[in-house]
Amino acid sequence: MLRNGILRRLVTLAAAAILLGVPAEAYYHYVYYYRSTPQFPMQAKFDLSRLTNNTVVFTVADNGPATYYPNDSFGSVLAQVKQALAAWNSVQTSSLRVTFGGLQPPSQGSNAPGAEVVFQDMGPGLLGMTLVSMPANPTFNGQFVPILHSQVMLENNTSQPPGPSYAETFFTTAVHEIGHALGLQHTWTAAAMSQATIRNTSRTRPIDADDMAGLSVLYPAANWTTSLGTISGQVRYTSGAAVALASVVAIPNNGPAVSTLTNPDGSYTIYGLPPNTYQVYVHPLPPDAIVTSGEGLLLPRDDSGQQIGASASFRTVFLPGVQDPAQATQLTVNPGSTFFNQNFTVTQRAGVPAYNVVTYSFLDPVNRAYPFQASQPNYVLVTPAFMDDTQSAQFAVALTTTGTPSIPTPQSATLMGVGSANFAPFNLAGVPALQMSFGLASFMGVGPRHLVLNFGNDIYVLPDAIDLVQKGPPVVTGINTNGDGTVTLTGGGFGPDSRVFFDGMQAAGAYNGSSNTFTVTPPSGAAGQVSASGLRRRGVQQRRAELLNDPEREPACL
Repeated sequence: MLRNGILRRLVTLAAAAILLGVPAEAYYHYVYYYRSTPQFPMQAKFDLSRLTNNTVVFTVADNGPATYYPNDSFGSVLAQVKQALAAWNSVQTSSLRVTFGGLQPPSQGSNAPGAEVVFQDMGPGLLGMTLVSMPANPTFNGQFVPILHSQVMLENNTSQPPGPSYAETFFTTAVHEIGHALGLQHTWTAAAMSQATIRNTSRTRPIDADDMAGLSVLYPAANWTTSLGTISGQVRYTSGAAVALASVVAIPNNGPAVSTLTNPDGSYTIYGLPPNTYQVYVHPLPPDAIVTSGEGLLLPRDDSGQQIGASASFRTVFLPGVQDPAQATQLTVNPGSTFFNQNFTVTQRAGVPAYNVVTYSFLDPVNRAYPFQASQPNYVLVTPAFMDDTQSAQFAVALTTTGTPSIPTPQSATLMGVGSANFAPFNLAGVPALQMSFGLASFMGVGPRHLVLNFGNDIYVLPDAIDLVQKGPPVVTGINTNGDGTVTLTGGGFGPDSRVFFDGMQAAGAYNGSSNTFTVTPPSGAAGQVSASGLRRRGVQQRRAELLNDPEREPACL
């Protein structure tokens, strides 16, 4: 009722994280246009002149969630919110600062510049929601529309999705919703502002290049583009008509994707590209990107308040109009590089061959390996998929979560920078899927890789589809407190790249040469909370014990 009432008014925009639903790709903002200048977006953002030290202060409702999952607590919830705020505060190319401002009773809304975090029952399918308040009748001064206040709503029961505060999904949801509060809409690059279905961020990589670029466009630091690159151009149909709200994506073989949506006149500019060699592709918004409930992408408006819709669907292509990324134009971005006139001509079609695709791999929790053992009852299903490139061949499966009932059989499946896969139809617990086998080698390195499915007359690109690793995940079998205040984790797979976190805060400690024990000193403020985490650079979690080792994210095993 609150959601529907607010969505009927222009004064407040609502954005939600959905458990299985709207995908997202391209940093994007809450946008207005002058009808006479459709190439210049006017974003909604906080007015820095009204903020002390350019800082948005977030308060947290002092009542906390009403119901907690076993071993969860308000202290742990609060710690995760603080860490999520710190992630956005760390963006050095942005002049905006973000900080925790303490606890206060839940408010009924405010027009004071700032934001609050409250706890409410989200209902089926929703992980969180954010309300962004703006003037009911904004004055268009040609610069921006001010955000007056934002309210982040997190789940009131931590036994419901996204889960307890020590689950990584709780943390990534908090990061996502805070991004909405600052002025960012949904994206489709597996970054923090992507929907949970395709998001591939973690505690140790809470935001990615797409998120940083989006925030920096809104709140640019001085000379922020000098260390980064820019690509711009146009997207038009073969008829010459402009394509509005097409997603243009700059993607390297190895590294994060950064993208944007086209303006009503078909123009685009992608800012914030880290130095790398990029291929650029354009794709239409998937069918469920814009939904009538307002829980998806919120359309831009003109200066009369009328929505500007997305253009019709078209075939996805890489520059210069090819489907094979190996044949795509290679743009080498250096600090300060600018590429103009990177223009697309696209062919209109009725729909897309696939969307909402996710990948899975199968983890053997005993041997800490990723063999294809779906027939064994003890495997752990991991998403996004992981493959160990020190092994000659590894398997993953891909399937759709909503929309299309199954992935059509492609003509080819390519992992960018790795090669083509052997593939076949596969049944995953009764769900039609695609089994993919890749030949790997250790020189391919580690980190996320991007998947391209070629259906002959169209393609589908999934950024950060599969994570390459070179070791198995750590195993946490026990946590023991010691008389001197330290804590010892026991298990296996510990190494010099291991770090230990308590409720998202890193503990002091160093690898002692043992792969079976790790002793650390809990950080200040974590007293009484026996929740450790160890990371392999991009996230590992188990119970309230998480073990992360550089440079991969993998689930710890008990």
